[in-house]
Amino acid sequence: MRILFLAHRIPFPPNKGDKVRAYHEVKLFARRHEVHLLALSEERGDLVPPAGLLALCARVEIAHRTRLGSALRGLASLAIGRSYSEGAFASPRLRRLAAREADSGFDAVFAFSSSMAPLALAARARRRVLDLVDVDSEKIAAYARSARFPRRQLYALEARRLRALERESLSQFDACVVVSPEEARLAERLFPGERPPVAVENGVDSDAFAPPSRLADEPGIVFTGAMDYPPNADAAVFFAREVLPLVLAEVKEARFAIVGREPPRSVRALAGGPVTVTGTVPDVRPHLASARVAVAPLRIARGVQNKILEAMAAGVPVVASAEAAKGIDAEDGEFLLVARDAASFATAVVRLLTDRPLAERLRRAARARIEERYSWDKNLAPLLDLLEPEAAPREKRTAPEGSAP
Repeated sequence: MRILFLAHRIPFPPNKGDKVRAYHEVKLFARRHEVHLLALSEERGDLVPPAGLLALCARVEIAHRTRLGSALRGLASLAIGRSYSEGAFASPRLRRLAAREADSGFDAVFAFSSSMAPLALAARARRRVLDLVDVDSEKIAAYARSARFPRRQLYALEARRLRALERESLSQFDACVVVSPEEARLAERLFPGERPPVAVENGVDSDAFAPPSRLADEPGIVFTGAMDYPPNADAAVFFAREVLPLVLAEVKEARFAIVGREPPRSVRALAGGPVTVTGTVPDVRPHLASARVAVAPLRIARGVQNKILEAMAAGVPVVASAEAAKGIDAEDGEFLLVARDAASFATAVVRLLTDRPLAERLRRAARARIEERYSWDKNLAPLLDLLEPEAAPREKRTAPEGSAP
């Protein structure tokens, strides 16, 4: 099959949530089919396609988008009744590239994220599949609930517009997928009467994140994630200001490392004393290996948090907020610890820093869970059935194991 893959961000290097998922999807498709990748990037260095993608794809085209141009197109999109996101990712160059590629037609077009839906629907293809990943409208609605005027009103408007786009997508694509059963159930609640999306879950490269033979000796705590993503930055500030002082009262040697690209001023201001802010690092694995506990203290979270899967694979005991843990098939107390406020977060972290048998039990169980449940090849395999034209119509197809009923 000839597959046109449309991505709102270049899926390489696979070093943050959406890029990791999109990269493994490209990799899966390329094993059996001819993949033509069109993607956007804010980095001019990405305009020369990386070797890691050229090795997989028959063709790779990257269109540059500037922050100013994206903002202006986003505002224009709002003005005509569409979502900001649709305009922000509506690259004229990508549209021209897609039109040129589509002249010869494709067996299937696969769009990554709702912002690529309009391009995918315009392409000539026998089958169209959309990876919504998360129900983004619900995440934006959560931003609105926690924001002040005028951001509250802007976020609420964007949430309504995105919700309309998501509803349209469920009706117009041959198949839509999301990253977890939780997201699939949410979509069914929000869009009654529409054909529900299929849950196609993430995985983790368990070989790359092989755990060390023993826990780290020092009482280190680590939080990994792209810090230019507002929920990650908020989580880092929350943990450093509200949780860490409670931990230090019990374990005065504890240290907290915030590991991730482009930390904003609010995160950089935390550096000093027991807190380290690394900024961009070439590899998060050494930072995981040197930590006794990995935390995911997100207060706004959707879908599956790759940072949790990677820490579990790397043999680092995890404490996650209830919001961050929702998309992970791992029971509280058996594979990780779940906390619901600053006090319970601090209690869980202190337990893992001081109770070595508990930490060892959790890390071994978590690693076994990853090996059993979170293989990329196994979890993404249903996508092949959805893409291939001989697949049965969605409403007649039995949902893959783990998807929403």
